[in-house]
Amino acid sequence: MSNDKLRAAVIPLSSEEGDKTAALVGRGLALEFIDWLKLAKVECVLLTSTHVDDDGRQRSLVNFSEELDTQTVSDIVSMAQEEHSDGEDDAAEVPNIQIVFSGYLKRVGETFDVSFHVTDAAGAYPRGSAQAHITAGQFGNEVASLFTESAKLAGLNTSTRYSPGTARLAAWNQLMVARALRLAGEVGALSNDLPDVFDPAIKAARLDRNCTAARDRLCELAEVLVFERGYDPQKALHALDDVTRLVGVSWRSVQVRGQLLEALGKHAEAAKHFLRLLKGAHEAPTPELAGRAAFAAARAYNQCGKHEDAERLAARAMKIDDLKVEAIIESGVANLGQGKKAVAERLWQRALELDPEHIGAHLRLAHYYASHEEVKKAGEQFARVTAIEGVPREVYADAAEFYYNHRLFDEAIKTARRFAEEFPGEPIAHLLCASALNALGRHDDARKELDLAELCAGVGALKDLSTRQRRWSEHPSSEARLHAAAERVFGEEPASVADELGALIKEYPDFWEARMLLGIALRRMEKWQEAKEQFEEILKERSVPAADKELTGIYSQLGELAKALEFAKRAYDTQPDDPEIVANYAAALLENDELTEAYKFARRAESMAPADEVTRTLIQQILARSESRGFLANIKAAAKFVTKKLRRKKK
Repeated sequence: MSNDKLRAAVIPLSSEEGDKTAALVGRGLALEFIDWLKLAKVECVLLTSTHVDDDGRQRSLVNFSEELDTQTVSDIVSMAQEEHSDGEDDAAEVPNIQIVFSGYLKRVGETFDVSFHVTDAAGAYPRGSAQAHITAGQFGNEVASLFTESAKLAGLNTSTRYSPGTARLAAWNQLMVARALRLAGEVGALSNDLPDVFDPAIKAARLDRNCTAARDRLCELAEVLVFERGYDPQKALHALDDVTRLVGVSWRSVQVRGQLLEALGKHAEAAKHFLRLLKGAHEAPTPELAGRAAFAAARAYNQCGKHEDAERLAARAMKIDDLKVEAIIESGVANLGQGKKAVAERLWQRALELDPEHIGAHLRLAHYYASHEEVKKAGEQFARVTAIEGVPREVYADAAEFYYNHRLFDEAIKTARRFAEEFPGEPIAHLLCASALNALGRHDDARKELDLAELCAGVGALKDLSTRQRRWSEHPSSEARLHAAAERVFGEEPASVADELGALIKEYPDFWEARMLLGIALRRMEKWQEAKEQFEEILKERSVPAADKELTGIYSQLGELAKALEFAKRAYDTQPDDPEIVANYAAALLENDELTEAYKFARRAESMAPADEVTRTLIQQILARSESRGFLANIKAAAKFVTKKLRRKKK
């Protein structure tokens, strides 16, 4: 039988109960064997499973403590195939397995005794076993012989020799542990706060400074843990820097470092890393990878406001077929940032012509139309995107919120209920539905939805979100009074509204939205200290970016510019995609004489094409002032530099 027709599976090696190192090395060795088999064009999968603790909080990989007999191996294969046959998407992951490799690994001091067992899954009989004693002096040859002999027992033809990636057994052990940790990360069997998850790769590099495999293992581990499991990208970045200082840099490490910088919000630095993959010593090895680097650079440049560069790089990424639609969408973002709104709209429409069900293109158009008060067009895009199968939950929430904000309450209810059907147990879906029902005066139905939301997530978890809706459904007049006050806060007589809002807060002390309006009224009356107290009271128990933004202006009026910048930064960190919040941050930076940063964030706010005239005017004022003050600052710096030169010459 030729290799490409044989379908095999590997079960992670069993190990002595309680020996965590042996278990990790055994899993890593199983993954090494799979990769080696794939070089020989063998279709091979790993059969592993996880165990969840009684409290449901911690998941861990199952580890066998005894060698598996033929019947146990056959049972494991049967269960895996039955489990995956139930799901359409995963059915192809476990093929009709013919050969199964299992085994046992025992740690003996600094060495390992390993046995591989080969089982014919179709006939349920053993084909034989191969053994190896892995020692420091010959471990590479010993593992290679173990792999080759096991393949022969399975009837496979192999010509590629196994390469351990290092000449030191201790470094190889750490590489196996790093591989095992990646596997645990892929199935969610690692705790997010594990402190030393990247240490094995770092140790391998320290033990052998020629071990470039340590760098490769760390890159794989960082991608899984940071981008799939939410690990701290800063820790991953430090670990990557430690390893590359020891074993050197590769195009792969440059790519991953750029991705980590992007995750940290350092978009300009990330873009520079992606550009290094387009030419030079660390150029990506294939045109497709180079195209992906160009796309990543375009995305990063858009994030830091360099839209002309982003457009240029997006054009390069469009040459890669698999990236064409994504690159067109990113080019639309770049054109919008340059003020070319019609071009951006046409690009997003073009993306939908190529891929009518592209969620990102629909959302770009929906948000574009919404920001320009084209409610009908925005609603059409939201309707189309929520009709697509497999839409993420965030899209439903976004659409329902849009309909609610534009008083399309029936559509909001319809979307929220579809959200609840597609994602059973999602409390936000029921909260959104309750909000729209309350707005239509259907308070009994709203209370039922609130009960469902609290059933899904618990009363305590939703307290801040559900309190207002619960109050509205039980005391409709409270919300009517709030709405009436909201319409008058920005009128000619904020003082009269302040008294009414104070009375409302006295009746309902947890009505923070009323307190927010009271703070605005006091701010309009230039009662800075009293307004400050209201907004600070709101922020004691919750994060409200609008309150942070209000405090920015109040502290500015009180002359506490550093404090103003602190609250502007807090608001920006919470809502970095809100043009008003970004403009507020830019203004605070300008007041603190951080001219370059002020200009950068003002440009970013401008690229978001804010709909309201006040924000647009503020942005233009910030740009004009930062450019003017930046010019004067440059003149002063140049004059100072020339003076120093003249003084040196005189001396």
